Amino acid sequence: MRWTRRAPAFAALVVVALATAPAALAQAPGTDAPSAPGRSTTTTALPTSTDPTTTETTTTAPPDTGAGAATSNAPGKAGRGSTTTSNPPRSTTTTTTTILAVASGTWITAPGYNPDWHSINPPWVLKPPPDSGEGRRIVYSKFQQRVWLMEDNGYITNTHLVSGRYDIPAFGVYQVYSKSLSTFATHNPSIIWNYMVRFAVGPQGGGIGLHEIPTQYGRPVQTVEQLGQPLSGGCLRQAHDDAVLVWNWAPVGTTVVVVP
Repeated sequence: MRWTRRAPAFAALVVVALATAPAALAQAPGTDAPSAPGRSTTTTALPTSTDPTTTETTTTAPPDTGAGAATSNAPGKAGRGSTTTSNPPRSTTTTTTTILAVASGTWITAPGYNPDWHSINPPWVLKPPPDSGEGRRIVYSKFQQRVWLMEDNGYITNTHLVSGRYDIPAFGVYQVYSKSLSTFATHNPSIIWNYMVRFAVGPQGGGIGLHEIPTQYGRPVQTVEQLGQPLSGGCLRQAHDDAVLVWNWAPVGTTVVVVP
């Protein structure tokens, strides 16, 4: 009689225990509940290019933590763990390419180089004439038909021969006032050139600047070997690499000093 009366109560206790068991297990230490201690995250660095002509910047967005993400901690040795997600990180890559140009016997990337890396040139690098100014500037010697790109610390980033004229522009201090990636001669539009960096004005009102050797009907008007001779109408003709370097190195406002 006693067992018969107690049987319903015992059955009720069993039902309550079965109903509360999942909740108790969900809060047990070491399980995958959101508040469980000891969780760890593994971060993998994405490779980036070290090519001197290319810079790649990779940005990785955090994984989706909404209803679509499933997270689990695999048991392992103490202090180690792993995180897996059903939605992998999203990444975007931006590539920037710069032009390489020769400077003082070494390769530099312009723009983006750091002149503070250098302060003393090798002894064989030709120095500019005395009294040719101070600070970051372009020095042009008309009698030598040569240009120097000078840094604030006195380092010569580059020096190269040009073809200009002995009479113009006049000696003095100028500033770069405009640049054109491609232009032509006002008196003869069939003569064209690239990388024009203007710093003076000629006697007839035309711009005088540094630029690549011009072409006419697709052919250069002079050779690179002829640089150093005064063959131009007033501008300073340069080899291709030197013209690219000056274009990148000299923003508008750069000082240009013209000396004998």
